[in-house]
Amino acid sequence: MTDSTEPITSPARLTLFGFAPVPAHVRVIHRPRSLRLSRALLWLVGCWALAPLVGLLPPHLPWALTAFGAGIYFARTNWRGTYEIQSLEARCPSCGHALTVKPGTRVGVEYPITCYNCHQEPLLELPEPPEAA
Repeated sequence: MTDSTEPITSPARLTLFGFAPVPAHVRVIHRPRSLRLSRALLWLVGCWALAPLVGLLPPHLPWALTAFGAGIYFARTNWRGTYEIQSLEARCPSCGHALTVKPGTRVGVEYPITCYNCHQEPLLELPEPPEAA
């Protein structure tokens, strides 16, 4: 098992219907399933345990519902994204314009990136992660 905080360079490509696939150079951090699951459950349990406590503050119901919804939101954001992008060097298959992604963005094995030059959405394709059984 690799260290989850160690960036790796992954072979990737950008595909867009009607155009030839373009290679992309991506540095990512692999986020194993166990890490994603534990963080998602911690957020869910933490916020849901906090819901009855903040429900005591007036107005009661909005605070409790906010804590309940926050648990679902943060659990979902921590569960999604097999990879965390550190850097991306890629060009749009349609117009050749450089594409950017904010560092720290969590992505799956497929992630659409908007090209702000031609307004197409090429699909960034990363390899399947080697999940431990």
